[in-house]
Amino acid sequence: MGTGLSFGGPVSYVYGWLIAGAFTLFVGMSMAEICSSYPTSGGLYYWSAKLAGPSWAPFASWITGWFNIVGQVS
Repeated sequence: MGTGLSFGGPVSYVYGWLIAGAFTLFVGMSMAEICSSYPTSGGLYYWSAKLAGPSWAPFASWITGWFNIVGQVS
């Protein structure tokens, strides 16, 4: 907090939150579009398998599962 206030001031925090919020909204809208295309109970694993293609589907689902569990734990 001190570095941001020292070098950018409150304006950097305001615009930083607005820009980061906009990009987060774009990611959420993209995931909502994918969810409407692939509505299943498998969720992330199914999405990653379908988007990766048949040859990479198992690996993509496995990586997605590990990133999900690591994110939940941390």
